[in-house]
Amino acid sequence: MRPRRLDPDPANAAHRRARESKLRHARLFADLAGELGAPDPERLGDLLALLYDGAPARAQVLDDVAPLEHARQMAAMLLDDI
Repeated sequence: MRPRRLDPDPANAAHRRARESKLRHARLFADLAGELGAPDPERLGDLLALLYDGAPARAQVLDDVAPLEHARQMAAMLLDDI
């Protein structure tokens, strides 16, 4: 299954703020990964940002804290690879 293309409205202020926030988190994670000596800090930053964004959303929808622990474990595995 191929992901479908999303067509956000870049003129929408809420969209812009959400996008900036997501990019800021990925940049923060990439900067920290770089400080740790990750060979590809940009990619690691994106992966960690995906966990940061997705786990709380899944936990809330499922009314279950397990996705938060799973995300922590996945982040630890990613960081162990450095």
